[in-house]
Amino acid sequence: MKDHINNKNIWISWTELKSKLKGKNEIFLFGKSQNLIPKTLKKLKFSGKISIIDNNKDIEGSSYFDLKILDAKKILKNNSKNIFIIICVEPYSIIPQLLENNLIPGNNYVCTPAIEHWGKLQMLKNFTSDIIFTSSDFNYKKSLKGSKSGGGIFLANFQNNSYEKKIAGQFRQIIKTSSGYYAINFVKKEIVKFNNNFKILNKFKIFQKNKNTKYCGLTYDEKNQVFYMVNTTSDFIEIFDRKFKKLDEICFLEKKYRKKNLYYFNEGVCHLNDLVFSDNKLYVSYFSLTGRWRDNLFDGGLCEIDPVTHKKKIKFKNLYQPHSPHVYNNDFYILDSMRGILLNNKGLKIKFNGFIRGVDINKDYFFIGQSESMYLNQRFSRINKEITNCNSGIYCIDKSNNCSRFLSTPDVMNIHSLHLTKNK
Repeated sequence: MKDHINNKNIWISWTELKSKLKGKNEIFLFGKSQNLIPKTLKKLKFSGKISIIDNNKDIEGSSYFDLKILDAKKILKNNSKNIFIIICVEPYSIIPQLLENNLIPGNNYVCTPAIEHWGKLQMLKNFTSDIIFTSSDFNYKKSLKGSKSGGGIFLANFQNNSYEKKIAGQFRQIIKTSSGYYAINFVKKEIVKFNNNFKILNKFKIFQKNKNTKYCGLTYDEKNQVFYMVNTTSDFIEIFDRKFKKLDEICFLEKKYRKKNLYYFNEGVCHLNDLVFSDNKLYVSYFSLTGRWRDNLFDGGLCEIDPVTHKKKIKFKNLYQPHSPHVYNNDFYILDSMRGILLNNKGLKIKFNGFIRGVDINKDYFFIGQSESMYLNQRFSRINKEITNCNSGIYCIDKSNNCSRFLSTPDVMNIHSLHLTKNK
């Protein structure tokens, strides 16, 4: 039933309704509503015949606002392809009856635009797709960056307001390829491959010279069948084959900045984090272009890199601890994490009151992860001391209607990466 409410064709504006009524001589208002009938008639401005239909036989034959009330079942039984109905009561009990009579949403019936926004809220509320998210948390007894549940790969669902751990570990970025999901367990320095049912298909140990190496970002070039992975402790993006044998690497830190940062160079001075590969280009987010984030200089941003020539092009700059680059419909998105802002290349700017990390998008909604805010002093040093939301969880945002829902994940401290399982 909720899938019928989620049909966008029934939630229309007055302008859209006016367009649908062109050429029609007769319409029906479904339901004698003391609230919605007058609101609908006031805005309708329809010159043809209008009748009310209702399932209550006790009011059949009477009038309301000078409109005759007819038996809905009789009208629907004798319906033609040209019938047009405007639902003027709550639609949950009405829509199944219309579908049983083979009426088409948007063509034969809509809901009154007087409840258009209520309908959009129902669609947001009833969104059903699962969301996979990763957490890098340690066991809460062992680390300041720990939580009750510990880290892992989780499955969340907005409609059920639920989440559960599927695979344990300290995980960073997750990606999906044609052969399955891949995620980085940065503590074990391994890549875990798993399927839609969270069955682990393989584990790839990553060889590294430095025992302190930490991997964070991961992406895949399907055409050339190579993986790119961020090494946050060396400011290199490393390139691997499908079995995670290292092929090459790209140094991110420009030569002109290396001397002054020589002391830090083997520790990672740019703080590269997340990756995405799109249209033969590699995109990486970073805390500092000049390699001075440890000196409290956060000149972060998003950089485009040609994987062949290693030529770099800055797409976003002056960001404060950015994460989660994302490409959707050829638009570029980035999270200005510490400031709590979602940005894109077309001027989109959505503000949150927390530390955000992890993003996915479908045709209707944005999905943004939020972690507990550990470093409030850093946030307040560059932002007005506004109230900060310190909960972890996931936002589902309907930008066109300026509304959102929040799925709280109280047993998790850090959310790093999101992946919507369907409805892309």
